[in-house]
Amino acid sequence: MSESVELPAGLPADASPGRPQTGRRLAWRRRHPVLLFAMRRCLVTIPILAVMTLFVFMLVHLVPGDPVTTMLGPHATEENIAATRLQMGLDRPLHTQYVEWITGLVHGDLGTDLLRNTPVSQLLMNHLPVTLELAILASLIGVTVGVSLGLLAASRPGLLRRMTLGLSTIGLSIPYFWLGLMLALVFGGLLQVLPSSGYVAFTDDPVEHFRHLILPVLALGLGQAAYLTKVTQGIVEAFLNSPPSDFLRAKGLTRGQILFKHSLRQASAPIVTIIGIDLGTLLGGAIITETIFGLPGLGNLVVTAIAQRNYTVVQGTILVISTIFVLTVLLTDIIVARLDPRALEGRS
Repeated sequence: MSESVELPAGLPADASPGRPQTGRRLAWRRRHPVLLFAMRRCLVTIPILAVMTLFVFMLVHLVPGDPVTTMLGPHATEENIAATRLQMGLDRPLHTQYVEWITGLVHGDLGTDLLRNTPVSQLLMNHLPVTLELAILASLIGVTVGVSLGLLAASRPGLLRRMTLGLSTIGLSIPYFWLGLMLALVFGGLLQVLPSSGYVAFTDDPVEHFRHLILPVLALGLGQAAYLTKVTQGIVEAFLNSPPSDFLRAKGLTRGQILFKHSLRQASAPIVTIIGIDLGTLLGGAIITETIFGLPGLGNLVVTAIAQRNYTVVQGTILVISTIFVLTVLLTDIIVARLDPRALEGRS
């Protein structure tokens, strides 16, 4: 006769001491699918950031030009150039410089500006708020205008729809720099109703602060608005012509309720995805826009550093912009997974 085995306390009745508790793990995964998805995406992001640091380091160091010669001037002697190169560690192999740079990154040290003898992290903290404000305001303009025009074009077919889609097509065809130049020429030069360049801190004069940001924000935000108009119009129009929309109308819901409550829910995940990806595009577009309008952001900083062959500032700025983009995409994936469960299985 076989003897009964008493299970240890806390172990489920259908599990044995030597068998992993797969049932409990499976139940946890089913209760927290978004958290599990976020953990997986974070694990994938770590090697992406590591490869990105190597790419940024090699790209900057392969750019022609000698930062030491630029810093000391064309009349510097070979002895001074060699001594400065030795002092800055530029005489070491690239892999040694990369390891030292990564070690500094782990401790929050992005290096030192070769020309100003200032920590790069301090320079970035001084210029980053301007670029972030510009990108966020441009994104708000793009989302507000794009989603509104997309809903309008989908809900009112006819001449208004054709005009809206025509304007969005034109907006997609115009590059940031050309639109920025035209806005500065018309509103800042011909009409003289808005400043075409310069920057005023918010603490100095809030009204002038936003007046100086209107043109660069429009130059960046209208492109995103045009893209969101097309995407929103396509998704909402497809839902309004689908059987679920007919079922909602049969239940007595008005067209406005279907449009703003159910159609927007269908378009929420694609809109969030576009916003997240376009935020990185806006950060890249800010490099040109800040140069056109004379804003003291990261774009202006990196353009000046490239002209000076100041590679520590260049690689630090590019690394920060790239990291913000990667983290924005990570956050976007998590939000989309929360809005659309199909994203957890890669089907959305």
